[in-house]
Amino acid sequence: MGIAFQIADDLLDILGSENQTGKSLGSDIEKQKLKLPLIRLLSQSGEPETTRIRELLTHLGRKTRAALAPYLERSDAVSYAQQRADEFASAARRQLQCLDDSPAKQILEAITEFAIHRSY
Repeated sequence: MGIAFQIADDLLDILGSENQTGKSLGSDIEKQKLKLPLIRLLSQSGEPETTRIRELLTHLGRKTRAALAPYLERSDAVSYAQQRADEFASAARRQLQCLDDSPAKQILEAITEFAIHRSY
């Protein structure tokens, strides 16, 4: 579940709205931490785009997230990261199947959904 949560958090950091999330975004980018969406973006981009993306990530500014947006929109990086988060959350839910039905189990199942479907 932790991996699913982290991937979803990485997506929020890249795509989220500070007004909606209530937290400062882009901190991972500012710290030059490559997370799954950016790793996927770089691995799927051609040479000219990869060079430009690396340039954006090296010379950070207030508009880096906005400058990355068109590259993310043209790639499968976001959908790939969402899919991986879903897979990890599903694996977490499968681990709960051994438990008897109870309010606690229902809460744990709900947490797996909440963690990956937070708005950005």
